[in-house]
Amino acid sequence: MASFLTRLKERKVVQWTLTYVAAAWVVYEATGTAFETWNLPALLIRSIHVLLLFGLFATLVVAWYHGERGRQRVSGPELLILALLLALLGLGLSFLNPRGSRTDSEALVASEEDELEDLRQRPSLAVLPFENRSGAPEDQYFVDGFHDELLTRLQRAQGLLVLARQAVEGYRDSSATPQEIGQELSVRYLLEGGVQRAGVRIRVNLQLIDARTAVHLWGDIFDTELTTTTEDLLNIQTEMVRAVAGELDITLRAEEAERAARRSTRDSEAYDLFVRGRDARERARDGEAFRAAEGLFERAAERDPTFVVAHAALSETRSMIFQFFSHRSREVADAARSAAERAVELDPTSEDAQLAMGIFFYRVEADYAEALEWLGQASSNLRGNLEFHRFQGYSQRRLGKWREAVSSLKVAASLSPRDATALRELGVTLSYMRRYTEADSLIREAITLEPPQTGLRNLFLIAWKRDGSTDVWQAFLDQYPSPFWEWALQMVLGDYRAALACLDEAGDAFSPTTAQWYPKALLAGWSHTELGDAEWAHQEYTQAAFLLETLVEEAPLDERYHHALGLVYAGLGRREEAAEEVQIALDLCSPDRDAWSSSYHLLAKAAVHGSFGEVAEAIAVLERLLTVPSPFAAGNLRSHYLLKSLQHEPAFQELLEREPGRVF
Repeated sequence: MASFLTRLKERKVVQWTLTYVAAAWVVYEATGTAFETWNLPALLIRSIHVLLLFGLFATLVVAWYHGERGRQRVSGPELLILALLLALLGLGLSFLNPRGSRTDSEALVASEEDELEDLRQRPSLAVLPFENRSGAPEDQYFVDGFHDELLTRLQRAQGLLVLARQAVEGYRDSSATPQEIGQELSVRYLLEGGVQRAGVRIRVNLQLIDARTAVHLWGDIFDTELTTTTEDLLNIQTEMVRAVAGELDITLRAEEAERAARRSTRDSEAYDLFVRGRDARERARDGEAFRAAEGLFERAAERDPTFVVAHAALSETRSMIFQFFSHRSREVADAARSAAERAVELDPTSEDAQLAMGIFFYRVEADYAEALEWLGQASSNLRGNLEFHRFQGYSQRRLGKWREAVSSLKVAASLSPRDATALRELGVTLSYMRRYTEADSLIREAITLEPPQTGLRNLFLIAWKRDGSTDVWQAFLDQYPSPFWEWALQMVLGDYRAALACLDEAGDAFSPTTAQWYPKALLAGWSHTELGDAEWAHQEYTQAAFLLETLVEEAPLDERYHHALGLVYAGLGRREEAAEEVQIALDLCSPDRDAWSSSYHLLAKAAVHGSFGEVAEAIAVLERLLTVPSPFAAGNLRSHYLLKSLQHEPAFQELLEREPGRVF
């Protein structure tokens, strides 16, 4: 034993081991940081950790044979031990990622791709908008509501691919032939219908058409009455679903019909209020219209307190109001939560209630992991639901699950062909990943399907990000004049006096994204700063500070106001307060919690550092933005109006040359 310890001491095995352990610990910590910062594959990280473990044993072997001075020859036993360690390493790596196995991320992406392929293999059906055969405009809401309900129930039939309402809305009163519609929507079958309402009497005509041949495969007439209960109406909807499924050789399971019936109400007045609410929400474009829809859903839920779908729709509407039309009011947030929780309480298995909870956590709480949890509970019954796949994709990209988000949004686009929103959202997601060609193609396709203003704005932002080009930006402004976007372009081009002039006709605030909100006075302050008008700049910043301080007090959880206030304080030279406000914005919307919007707050942090001459700190933040998916790359950072203080810094230019933006 003494001899063994003496040999350990002579060969410095302990010193070698301690040195290796210290170095391995540094590598271990560095890989953990790199994983979070650069979104490295989990397999790579695990492989590095296995290599570190292997290295420990290899170090012991090398120390034993070579730790003693003069022992440099490689012996047979040493080679044998190293060979065995290498074999064990290979075996370990094979268990880590055996042939045919996939990482969690890869498995989830593959699952989404398999689902997309499964959907493509199913019989595909487009339920075209129903004709209002009573001729009375006041009945249109009922006709559309009946269409929506039948479409929803068909979507939830296993084994059938039914396109979303958004995909077929453009074919209302269309003169296109069945073959043209089938080709444009890539579907095999079309379902046409008409609804005639005369008092309580309702007649529905349905026709199933082969879109390839225009041959009518099946048709029928359904008569019912809508009296004080909806029982007869629900029964004929079930008959219709069974008839269509039967014609397409789809077996409708008993639990599907039961689940569809359970989601509705027996009270005809509650049903009518719900249908009116859904119609009002589909047409809503402003806060007042969404609140009108909210009122109708409230009345439906009050009329029948057990009406699960009314509570769910009420929550979804309030969540929308909270995000876009309420300055993030806590009162609205609590009301949205209450309605969703009531829906879940009434039926914990209801996919409508689960979807409403998912949307609530997405829009209101910004808790995207919880949103995905609720959406996951609803997934088995909502595989054909457009909103499910959209919000799943939106939540995934917020959590930095970029590949999974792309897969989910591809499924959404397949459920709603010729849906400009679905194409744009997929395109913008790919643009964050710097896959510019794919993004550009999708957004150009979206432009052909809707008024092009939004799509053209996406295109000029992609072009600016890709290579700094502003030609598409100018073309957009030639077609759609906008004082704020004109101001931004002139700031990018360096014509600060022209930028200032643009604000004369501008509104009160500029919101280039949902994560940013800049009062006009702040923009004017930036322009005056670049012109060297310190006194005017100070006046504008002071005015902006007064407004934003009030808004922060009213809505302390709105990160946009903290973000803007931090930039205002930077303009006023109040460094500590500037850094604090931007950090609050990042705490409310951190990269690990929201990889989608936090990039804008990181840019504001870099801008604050730059304005106080803290170049190294600013560069560190910008490097992070360039090495993860984000809306920024060398092209737009080089001329960005928030980074004027850095644009002549050699370190800034060196960064953009070295790291123009990684592709994911």
